[in-house]
Amino acid sequence: MSTTYPDLDVTDDNEPQEVSERDEKATQLIEYRLNSMSLSEVASAATSWLAVTLADQTDEQIDELHKQLFHRELH
Repeated sequence: MSTTYPDLDVTDDNEPQEVSERDEKATQLIEYRLNSMSLSEVASAATSWLAVTLADQTDEQIDELHKQLFHRELH
């Protein structure tokens, strides 16, 4: 138990119990690449990822997301 946060059990391990060697290597490669990228490369990668993520959405989902962001009342 944590003395600073009594409700927090610091022995509770939320990490996956088994991580494959391949997954560990992939994680290390991702972290290395992110740490060595320029800010513009990170922004470009994020833009590409977001485009792919939105491409998987239906037209209705895109319309709803757009409405939530751009057609809301300002108070």
